[in-house]
Amino acid sequence: MRDVGRTIWHNGETGGYHSYVAFDPQQQLGVVLLSSSSIGTVDGMGYRLLRWLAGEPAPSPPAASGAPTVTLCTGQLDALVGLYQLTPLFEIEIKRDGDHLIGQATGQPALRLFATSDTHFFLRALPAEIDLVRDPAGRISELVLHQNGQNLHGKRRLAPR
Repeated sequence: MRDVGRTIWHNGETGGYHSYVAFDPQQQLGVVLLSSSSIGTVDGMGYRLLRWLAGEPAPSPPAASGAPTVTLCTGQLDALVGLYQLTPLFEIEIKRDGDHLIGQATGQPALRLFATSDTHFFLRALPAEIDLVRDPAGRISELVLHQNGQNLHGKRRLAPR
């Protein structure tokens, strides 16, 4: 289980099914979502539902599906590819898939990343954003995951392939 601020949650996915359970001990509220699909929207829907039940405006994804995106060239995409370790047991792998990037977190499905700049991306499948940070030499050295009010930093472990 993960404690994100005041929300305690856990999720899982196997064989094309996805589950999400979360509760807010302060508000004494909880949600359980079970899906017969392994798409990555279940967690975001559950989190927004819990916030709505708590009387808060349900947060929408950081960038709406109609948000303007930019097209990056192959060289720009390849410079971002790598494995970023956010915790000892949680990492995000960024890979190029043709003309765009996909990100895959430990134990999660691969999801397309949509660029708004050469280092800032959002996901349409769930409310999250990713920033890739350059070191003083201009090389990508870190990933920052912005999700559920948290900013998780991960150092790059593998250089582009």
